[in-house]
Order: sequence, then C-alpha cells, then structure tokens
Amino acid sequence: MMNITMGIILTICILPTIWMMFLLSYPKDLKSSKLIFGVKNRDEFAGPDVRENVEGIITKYRTDGQRMSWILTAVCGIIFLLTFIDKLSLVTFVWIMYTFASVFLIMIPFLQGHREMMIIKRNLGLSTEKGVSYVDLKNAGAVRVLGIRSVLVPNIIGLIIVVIAFLRGAGILDMGKDSLYPGFVTGMMVLTFWLMGVLITVFGFVMDRIKNEVISTDSDVNANYNRAKKKTLASLMIAFVWFNSLFTAAFFTGLVFTGAEALYMFSIGVYMLLVMGALLICISRMRRIDEAYRTKTDIVTDDDEYWIGGLIYYNPSDKRLNIEKRVGVGGTVNMAHPVGKALGVLSALAVLVSLLCVVWIGMLEATPINLRVEDGSLICHQLRDEYVIPLDTIESAEYIQDIRTLRLSRSSGVGMSELLKGDFVELNSVTRCKVFLNPETGSCIHIETSDRVYYVSSDTPEETTAIWNMLKDLKN
Repeated sequence: MMNITMGIILTICILPTIWMMFLLSYPKDLKSSKLIFGVKNRDEFAGPDVRENVEGIITKYRTDGQRMSWILTAVCGIIFLLTFIDKLSLVTFVWIMYTFASVFLIMIPFLQGHREMMIIKRNLGLSTEKGVSYVDLKNAGAVRVLGIRSVLVPNIIGLIIVVIAFLRGAGILDMGKDSLYPGFVTGMMVLTFWLMGVLITVFGFVMDRIKNEVISTDSDVNANYNRAKKKTLASLMIAFVWFNSLFTAAFFTGLVFTGAEALYMFSIGVYMLLVMGALLICISRMRRIDEAYRTKTDIVTDDDEYWIGGLIYYNPSDKRLNIEKRVGVGGTVNMAHPVGKALGVLSALAVLVSLLCVVWIGMLEATPINLRVEDGSLICHQLRDEYVIPLDTIESAEYIQDIRTLRLSRSSGVGMSELLKGDFVELNSVTRCKVFLNPETGSCIHIETSDRVYYVSSDTPEETTAIWNMLKDLKN
C-alpha cells in the first residue's frame, strides 16, 4: 500500500510540473515573447531578414518540447504501474531517476533553441554590453507591494493549528479521539507543513525586494511596470501561504479524526490543483503585463552572456544574490555569489543523499532480519544490532500466531511489506512500541519490559518459533 500511495502522490505532483515547465519555457510567438529561449527579445529579431528564422526556431523547439512533455507523461503512467511491484527500493529508484530525467529532458529543446538564438544574435552584431547596468535612481528600491499584514493571518492560522497539535500531544488538550500517530509525531508533521508556509513568506519578501528592472528612460513607466509585476507575484505568494495553511488544517484533521490515506491523497491533489491554477493565472498576468509595456520599452539591458543556457545566472561583477528568473516564476540566485556557490554545493549534496537513501532502502530489502539470544540478551539484528533486550528485564512475553490481529501504525522508521522497524503505535491497545518484524512471517513475539513494549520476529516462522521456545526455556 505504501508504494501505491507514494506513486499516486508523485504522479499528482510530477505531471502538472512537467506541463507547467513546458508552458513557462517555450514561447508561442515572436510578438508576445519577452524572452525567446532565455534570450531577450529584441526589435532586431522582428526584422525582415531574420523574422522567419526566429519564428522557425520558436515553432520547431516548442513542438519538440511539447512532444517531450507527452512522452514523459506516458512514461509517468508506465512508472506508476511499477507501484504495484512489491519492491520499495526499485520503485523509489525509478521515481527519483524519472524526476531528474524529466527536468533534464524537457529542457533539451530549450537549450537547443537558446543556442540557435544566441547564434542569430551574434550574427546580427548584438553583443552583450558587459559591465553595463541601468539604474533608475528615482525608483531604486522604492517599489514594494507585499505587506506583512497580507500574509500574517494565514500564518497565524497555521501556527494555531501547530499549537493545538502540540497541546494535544502533551495531553493538555483532549480532542476525544486517538490518532493513528502519537501526539508529538503529529505535532512535528504539522509543524513541518506550517514551516513551508513560513518559507514561502520569506521567499515572497525576498522577491519583493529584487532590484527593479529598467525598461524605459521614463521613471514612471519603470515604476508602474515593476509595481504591476510585483503585485502579481505578491498575489501568488499570498495565495500559496493560504493554500499551505488550509492544507495544514486538512492534514491535521485527517491525522487526528480519520487517519485515512485516501483523505491525505485527496488533500494533496486539491492542494496541487490550487497551486497549479494560481501559477497559470500568474503566468497569464505576467505575459499580459510584458505585452502591455512592450511598446513603452526603449531600454534593453543586455546580459544574455551571463545566463548559462538561459537558465543559470553567473555574473561575478554583479553583487546581487537574488535575481529574477528567465524561466519560470520568481527568482533565482547568482551562482557567482559566494552564497550562490554554497547553494549549488548543497543542491549537489541533496541529489547525492537522495541516491544514497535509495541504496540504503535496497540494502534493507536485501538483508534479512534476525533474532538471536546471546550474552543474556535478545538481540534484534539487521545490518547492525537494532535492539538489545536484556532477558532479566523482560516482564512478560507472548507468542502471537497471526500478525494480522495487530493494528500497527508507524510513527518513525521503516514500513515495507517485508519489513516493519522503528517506533509504532499498536492501535488496539493504543500502546507505543518498538517493532522489528517481517510481516510476511505471519507470527511474532510480544515482549514487555519495565519501560518498553516490543513486537519482534525473525525472517522466517521457524526461526521465530525457535526463539520463542528458547525464551520460554530460559524464563522457566
């Protein structure tokens, strides 16, 4: 069930992202495009000698990008079928590789289009004015549209939910129903979602303070242009914060009162639909703003040479860390900035860690669990000694013939069809416990010590029965 749940969630998240990348990356036509494959659109591109070539490049690579999006959509459907294969490491590895490959493959036509547009630009003699940056001193830093009040209410609502979750976990607030998860775990999960809203808020204020773009010698035009764009982006950030707070509330409600995975997946689906809808509205408004100010633009800051492939900004002479993206909505970082370099390293480490996690999951799947009695202790071993239970601390032990009579809910640890390991809650008795068992074994040993409860088994029924008999003899 875990594989299927993960597959549904990833499909809901990845497919809209693929098509959003297509819409953001590939222009429709020369006239309405501010950027053509990461290259700033110039009046010279509409000239009689090059217009046909530019429009041909747009048509060709937009078609290639759309074709790649359809292929990735079909592949995603095929990969989703893998979720019915009972191998978590294989499924996880395929999904991770597919995610990385999707980002790379859908940008291949974009990079090809960028290369051809740069060739046309150089052939026209439109070289980058390196080191030249236009500043409107009248409006420098003056256009700010995102106020703290606009995002304060949704963040406070989310914080109230977090406080309620922790009060419930501490036993101060009785909500009249036991959750599938211990109170502290529920609080941490809700806190995590709320912090996402806080990060969105911080990102919104960072974007609101990005250097104003200079498109005209008229300061009023620059002010109105930047104000219109920042208002649109601020509205998007406010919507995201509200969506996040509502999702936090739905998530907490689902954990406490239902525990239904279906409700959790439904909430994610609705959340993604709202996010994608808000993004589409924002993109549409941004394009209308650029189109409206196209005739008022008489200054073009030509910094194309600083954009690697039209995607990565690298300008050692620019002291700014944040800069507006050329593909997508929002901002990116100057990779020549020390902080930008650090973020690049952290991103590479994140990719490496994700791959190492897949390897670790594969090792868990491939390594059988084992129980043994040694040096007066019952040792639960897989890759290492997970639990060491001194025999003289065991107050009671019971052999459970059928694991299916248990209702175990994972708080932290591993939950696979062939391995349950970590901190769980036994829902029949609402008891927190340590679990180390193979559900496919069918049987397990229930052990109680003075301070903990365990459910353990070996990798086979025979080995589990042998350990149980040994425990009985030792206790006798």
